[in-house]
Amino acid sequence: MKLKYDCPPSFKHNEDTPALWKSATTAFLEVIRVGLEALESFGDEERFVGVWRALVDVLEGSLLSPSSPPSSMTIEELDFDEHFDMSVLISIQNDIIIHMGRTRVPRELVRKLVNVIQSGSRLYLIDDQDDHRINGVAGGNERGDQSKDAVRGSTGTIMPVMRETFAYAALRCLFALCSGDKEDHPGDRKRIAQIAAPVLLERCEFVLRNYTADQPLLGRCPFPRYLMGVRNEEILFILKQLINLRLREDILETADIETSKYPVKRQLLAGQCAHLFFLYSALCDAVTCGDATVVGLIGDCLRIAGREMGVLTADNAQ
Repeated sequence: MKLKYDCPPSFKHNEDTPALWKSATTAFLEVIRVGLEALESFGDEERFVGVWRALVDVLEGSLLSPSSPPSSMTIEELDFDEHFDMSVLISIQNDIIIHMGRTRVPRELVRKLVNVIQSGSRLYLIDDQDDHRINGVAGGNERGDQSKDAVRGSTGTIMPVMRETFAYAALRCLFALCSGDKEDHPGDRKRIAQIAAPVLLERCEFVLRNYTADQPLLGRCPFPRYLMGVRNEEILFILKQLINLRLREDILETADIETSKYPVKRQLLAGQCAHLFFLYSALCDAVTCGDATVVGLIGDCLRIAGREMGVLTADNAQ
């Protein structure tokens, strides 16, 4: 599965035979749907964890295979393979990851799989050669985290990934893992969401802060779609997802909040709109960008936060 296009051909005479990596992936997904139920009753803890470790490694190899498609492949064939990989992602979301919510599965393995999905959600790379940068953006947050430290204005060339549709599906999967929409297995889903939420929110904050830092630099002269369009589409997608997301309740870490000093903060970060309060500083900073559509969506995010706090009602929403 990890070898993917580097696998030997699975046919001698019939070229319609599915590629070897596809046959292996299909068989793996069919077996794992049944096998995970049996794994629940596995007694030996060391072997139980070992099986999960191997499964996560296989899924990582499948979703993030370093193998490149041959240049002879057509656009239609590449698109077909991309959708095949999306079916693996859907299987992880619907059939596999819920089993990882059990307390027997180490958090490190859950986090590893979430990070694999996050890596698959990258929409572009930035060529830093001959890149002009400025440091920092206004504002910040109390955490002083790495995402803010890493923010630098950049005019580097944007290089979109080949599998853009898959990347959006992976990003959508991250939001789904943190959503409170599904009510079955609440304890297991909460455990998954507690691990996935920091990864998702760091990704969202990084996109918001980098867009805010870069937009003034890139807005001074015309750039092709590959330089700004991909990033515009990314931030628009993320903002729309943030607006529609109803976070699973009580999944953000609030133990270190001084209740006496911030009596409302813990309550806000435990609710369904906690993601908007977590990203509040980054959202406020991004209001200064020049894109009217982006600013409008940020306004929608802030209005939702205002309604959650009770400071914005139907009467003063305008």
